Amino acid sequence: MDFEKLGKFGTLFKIIGMLLVARKIAGGIIGIYKAFLRRRKDLVQRYGKNTWALVTGASDGIGQEFCRQLAKIGFNIILVARTQKKLEETAEELKKINPNISTKVVPADLSKSNEQGWAENIYEQVKDLDVSILINNAGVDVFERFELIDPEYLKKMININCTALYLLNHKFVPQMAKRVKKSAVINVSSGVVKVPLAYYSTYNGTKALVDYFTLSLGDEFKNIDFMSMQPYDVSTAMMNNRPPDVMTITRQECVKGFLDCLGYERQSVGHWKHRIQDWLYSLLPRWLINLVFFNFLMEDFFKERIPLVQNWRLKGATAVNAVAQDTKKTE
Repeated sequence: MDFEKLGKFGTLFKIIGMLLVARKIAGGIIGIYKAFLRRRKDLVQRYGKNTWALVTGASDGIGQEFCRQLAKIGFNIILVARTQKKLEETAEELKKINPNISTKVVPADLSKSNEQGWAENIYEQVKDLDVSILINNAGVDVFERFELIDPEYLKKMININCTALYLLNHKFVPQMAKRVKKSAVINVSSGVVKVPLAYYSTYNGTKALVDYFTLSLGDEFKNIDFMSMQPYDVSTAMMNNRPPDVMTITRQECVKGFLDCLGYERQSVGHWKHRIQDWLYSLLPRWLINLVFFNFLMEDFFKERIPLVQNWRLKGATAVNAVAQDTKKTE
């Protein structure tokens, strides 16, 4: 396009274009600083010595790793998950990591968080403890054609990903806001909220809700460090333990990345690999992302999750057969 012929409008378009390019470049430079040069805050000093961190989904995956890394630096840990035996095993492991900390096991089924008194039951067991960090980590996903998902599983996903998180924030945040020292709340969202994909509709929706909820609460409670945690792919059971690669990070890398960000960022993707991934996604139009997804990635996503689909007992295990149909639609 010959911008000279457009006169003042051409100049305006040039300026807007240069500003957009400069913004993307600046974002990349800032991301490098955050990932490699910025020092982690002293979390014990910031939130209080001998205080407690409450972690949901504490018996596996990212939640368990949060417990390990926080115990290592001196936080006492409240472990919340469904299975008491696994919680007790994790608690024993934490005492070996740091014999000076205390632990408390609180079994709770987050899929039943819609039942009367669910959050109150957890709160009553720990109300006398100085909880300085709340990590709402527990979550489930499903990668499947929407009409094939069992409605009961949809309810379970919403209870775990949203209802439990909302209720625990509602019970603990007002008390945490009264503390003399700062407090912290990490609500686990997901990188997928920035890249909505087909077959992730319900999971995308629940995690977008968590993101907006966290950002809004951060504006209400200025003395609490809220963070919407938005990881991309992490090698956990949710990802069928996919081996780490250029896009997939370990749970240890994931947790370290987010603890490094705590107190600085209200919304973060954490580890440097995911920062690069997030920056690249921001450069691409959604139609191009969908083109690559439908033609090169979708079938592998389905195949990777076949065992998980069977475990979730979804209706109509025909996901892989549907891939060919959807691919044809995009051709």
